[in-house]
Amino acid sequence: MSHRISKRDLMRSSIGNSPLARSSNPRITRQDLQNAQRLRVSSNRRTVVSGDVGPTDRNDLFRFFVSERSQFLLTIRRGNRNINTTILNQRGRTSIAQITTSGPREDTIFNSNLSRGVYYVRVFSRLGRTNYRLTVSVRPNNIGGNIGDDGGVGGGGTDPTPTEATQLFRNINPGSADSDPTDLTVNGNALYFAANNGLNGDELFRINQGSNTTQQIIINRTPGEDSAPRDFVSLNNSLFFSASDGVTTGRQLFRIANNANTATRVSSINLTGDGANPTGLTVFNNLVFFAADGVDGRELYRSDGTTQGTFRVADINPGIDDSNPTDFAVVGNRLYFAADNGLNGRELYSTDGTQNGTRLEADINTGGTGINADSSIPTDLVNLNNVLYFAATGDGTIGRQLWRFDPAVGLNSLREPVSEILNGAAGASPGTDFTPLTADDPASINTFLADRTNRRSAIVAVGNELYFAATSSLLRRQLYRSDGTTEGTEIAASLSIGGNSLDPTNLTNINGVLYFAGTSQLFGTELYRFNPATAQPNSQPELISNINPGSDDSDPSDFVLFGNNVVFAATSPTFGRELRIFTPTT
Repeated sequence: MSHRISKRDLMRSSIGNSPLARSSNPRITRQDLQNAQRLRVSSNRRTVVSGDVGPTDRNDLFRFFVSERSQFLLTIRRGNRNINTTILNQRGRTSIAQITTSGPREDTIFNSNLSRGVYYVRVFSRLGRTNYRLTVSVRPNNIGGNIGDDGGVGGGGTDPTPTEATQLFRNINPGSADSDPTDLTVNGNALYFAANNGLNGDELFRINQGSNTTQQIIINRTPGEDSAPRDFVSLNNSLFFSASDGVTTGRQLFRIANNANTATRVSSINLTGDGANPTGLTVFNNLVFFAADGVDGRELYRSDGTTQGTFRVADINPGIDDSNPTDFAVVGNRLYFAADNGLNGRELYSTDGTQNGTRLEADINTGGTGINADSSIPTDLVNLNNVLYFAATGDGTIGRQLWRFDPAVGLNSLREPVSEILNGAAGASPGTDFTPLTADDPASINTFLADRTNRRSAIVAVGNELYFAATSSLLRRQLYRSDGTTEGTEIAASLSIGGNSLDPTNLTNINGVLYFAGTSQLFGTELYRFNPATAQPNSQPELISNINPGSDDSDPSDFVLFGNNVVFAATSPTFGRELRIFTPTT
């Protein structure tokens, strides 16, 4: 049985007149989520949507509810132009999958497990009007079996329900409503984060360790608006971040010095459009480096915390076109990042902090030139023992793999990837899952970059090894580790229950122990940890807590060490998405 929704049905929703409909890739607001067209999905029928998107209404947004953990199937067939489809979580923020349909009217398929909850599907076009047909269906999972990953290689044992080991730390938005804390960062003896208390919108909060008090620092006092502070970084007991104060146009760079009670705007780089929108804030040479929108497009900037000391480092993509620097990492005396100069595609760059010292380090994917250039799209850059590691897409059939660049050796260290965990054009997609994207599709790349500007690297150094998620031979994502050699790259941990992917995300090294969000069929996405010092090869990670009971997701994120405790954001049925705390005893 099929249930069809027409474009006429879509037009009844007010989203057609919202900023989401008019913009090519805006941030989705709460109003947009409320206005999303509802799709009724069930196990005994397919839901089919026929619509079109174009210059005046680029986006269609749909909302659906999954009543139990189920296999979710989505297909989309386009008309005459490219279409991007994004599957989002219940807050409309975290991207579960991004799909680009670029072939001649091809069907593009997303097939994966979803836990019980609300989800959104966003369909949008950047290149003109086109029609589409979207089909969705769900099939409940049958929990059971003991299927090992990679055809039964390791990962045995059970997944017992853990005792509750975490506690509510702060309930910023009282009751069960979400405050949705993000960007947890320690500066001196204080923990900073962004949250919504239900009264003032998305604003800045601080918890003082000594007094154990919570303080709100309101930056945007314009009624009905919020500052949405993001991308925090600490330098010399000052907190730098991006926010909107409602006075200066758009988002700008702000600073709180010595845990003061007010935030100061550092500089107004761009007073047009959406402002400077600083992202990727990273400390290098006692300065803060970041990407920002200026008169010459989105380029590399630096700041010493003063207006005079905040300026563009280099115009990597000359003129008004964007180079869009992302994924910063310091190795030795240089800052490495990904950027696009308009000629070689999106490749690996570095800088010493000056215009003349900013250069293209390597063109890993060398096909094409100019707007037709292939891109390796380096992401998740990380320093391990003064060698740069990252995920990138190589030429031909290499696919997306783990690469290394040794500054002492130069380009000779980039002749081939560290290890081809999964061969073929898709590759293993180490770190951030790049599977739904196409490396030579600009729309697909831009969508991906817009969603990752504030993210920590998904490849994490612990001791002398790297840890990351990667796709294995059965297309399941498990936790891998690597010492930088082919022989030393292997599965570190996996789950056996139901043959599920562990799908580790939000990996964070805290005192040599890896904390992350992992997924099992029995408990959904919950808090795990893995201790490399005591774990056996391909062992099962420790499930710390099932915060959201049953198979519902608590979706833990933003782990940070505050005092002797691990503080993070997670969702529980009683308190919604709030700050929680875990005190390690081992």
